[in-house]
Amino acid sequence: MKPSLKLLSLILVMFITQFVSIYDLKTAEAGAKKDKALEAALEQGLKLVDAAGDKLIGRAIDGIFGCDDARSTTIIINNHSSDTFYKVWDEFSSGGFSNDGIENKIEPYSQHTLKVVSHGVLTGVEGKILFDISPGRRKANVLDIRINNPYAGDNTGRALINAPWKVDYTLGTGNCNRFTVDVWCKRKDEKCS
Repeated sequence: MKPSLKLLSLILVMFITQFVSIYDLKTAEAGAKKDKALEAALEQGLKLVDAAGDKLIGRAIDGIFGCDDARSTTIIINNHSSDTFYKVWDEFSSGGFSNDGIENKIEPYSQHTLKVVSHGVLTGVEGKILFDISPGRRKANVLDIRINNPYAGDNTGRALINAPWKVDYTLGTGNCNRFTVDVWCKRKDEKCS
């Protein structure tokens, strides 16, 4: 069941209202003289509310959109280079790929999506996936993606790449999250291989 735009807007407005209330409190306090201990405590409180808000939004999105898996991570790889990347290896200590079609290569200037899910009771998903510019080659390990969406605790992930490429990534929150990886070539001709 897909939520309506009105419902999503309402949730966003509620979240923004909470932050505006906190910001107004901070602004009012800044106008008056206060001791440094109170200011430090207020700043720490805002950081905690911000971190909790991120987690709550992730959980709310899971509840709205639904998630069939106990834990899952959708990995989106955006290849902004003229090179093709081939999946040469993967290893999961917990969980693995979903049954959705898994292509073994990422074409130039394209987006590649794959999903990893938990398998079993009270488990998460943890593993790594390696891509290279030559099929079957595993020595260079050009692109190294690691993901951990545990049953209990915070999600972690990273993406590493060898020069002359560069990589940026963002990891979402919640039991069913997204890990977005963007790959570029640092050379002017955009051909790194």
